[in-house]
This record gives sequence, structure tokens and C-alpha cells, in this order.
Amino acid sequence: MASVSFENRIVGVLKAIPFNKASHAQLVEALAPRMTEHQVITTVNRLDLDPGSSVSKVHGGVQYFGIETGTKPGLYKEIKRGIERRWAKDTKLGTSFSAVHTSHQGKRGAGSWTHPDLVLRVQRRSDAKHPVEFHAFEIEQVRGFDIMSVYQAFEQGRGADYRWVFFTGSLPPDSDVPWQRIKTAAHEIGVGLVLVPKPTAPAGWKTIEKARIATTRPTELQRADFLRSCGIDDGFMEPGLVP
Repeated sequence: MASVSFENRIVGVLKAIPFNKASHAQLVEALAPRMTEHQVITTVNRLDLDPGSSVSKVHGGVQYFGIETGTKPGLYKEIKRGIERRWAKDTKLGTSFSAVHTSHQGKRGAGSWTHPDLVLRVQRRSDAKHPVEFHAFEIEQVRGFDIMSVYQAFEQGRGADYRWVFFTGSLPPDSDVPWQRIKTAAHEIGVGLVLVPKPTAPAGWKTIEKARIATTRPTELQRADFLRSCGIDDGFMEPGLVP
């Protein structure tokens, strides 16, 4: 019972911090005298080794990846960083990349599934048929991923060229729907699946299903509607390039 209480205390502190990250010293100070330094370190080590936990040891301290609300959720920040710095290059998407967090800046009042969590703008070769492409991402925390995530990614990615679901945790995901059904659904509608064991370690991310380009390339109107629904202005576009 004590270990569960210790976990809740640690999560409670991390939830209240921008990007949900604290140094070990900050965590120990915030939890004293309810927890000793030894209890904090032991609990963090245990949670870091548990694939079902959203608490991880990261460079500079400890981070919580189980929150998608607030103005500065660490989950989105770290996945955005990993996509731009490594994953997009490893996936050979193009020559340059720019990602924006869109889950809290998109259009409101239009119902659910209206905009993705992240949008990546990809610059391809200048002689390519379509020099600019957009990828839409649904980001799921531990135990937040199921077959509905696949259809959500597809729907809110209308107007993008590719749709993806990045899910944290381990395989098979914790879901009432059999894993094979989830993979089949993703393959049939062209949604990519990427397992993210640790958001801060993109070298360990694993592409389960690669996204396929939309069957019909978005029209200028569909692209404009997509960017508008995501709250993306012209500043996201480079001068002289048509999306």
C-alpha cells in the first residue's frame, strides 16, 4: 500500500510542474517530510523499470508522461523533439522538418476529433512533385491507446498527407480489442503505428505500421481547412512554398 501511495505523491508533484519534469533534488525537496530521499529514489527506480508506468528517469531528473492537459505537457514536448531530431530522419521523410503542438491551439466548438496533437511539416527535395507534405499525429499515453485511436487519427488527419498514432508503454497495448485487430485496422486505412517505450529516447521507438499517403492528395481547400482547424497560421509555412 505504501508503494502505491509513494507513486501517487511523486506523480502529484510532477503533474504540477511545467513539462512535468523535476530534478531528483527538487523532487526530494517537494516530497519532504512525507517521503525520505531513499523512498523517493527507490520508488522512481521501480517506476522507471515498469513498462506500465508513466514515470521515467530522464536526463536531468524524473519526468511524468501520463498527462495530456495543461499548457506545457511534457509528453508532447518530448515526442515533438524526438520526431524533429531523429525519427523523421530515420524514417527518411525529407530534407527538413518543423513540428508544432496543436492539441490545445486548434479550433474549438466543432465537436471531437477535429485536430491532431502534433503536426509535422516536411520539406522534400525541390524537384519533388509535392515539395511540402504534412503529417498528423495522435499521441497516446500509457493505457490510452486502443482501436479508437486509429480511427481518431484518420479522421482528424483529413487534409494531411499522412496520419500516425504514437503510443507509449509496451506491446501488446493494454486494450479490450485484440492487438491483431488494431494492426489490421491501421493497415487497411493507412494509419501508421509507432511504439514509444520512452518519449525521451527516440532511438528505441519502433514503427509497427508505416503510414501510407492519403489515397487522394488534399485539395487546396482541404489543406487550408486542416491548417485552420489545427490553429496553424502562415508562419508555419516557408515563403514561396505551396502546401
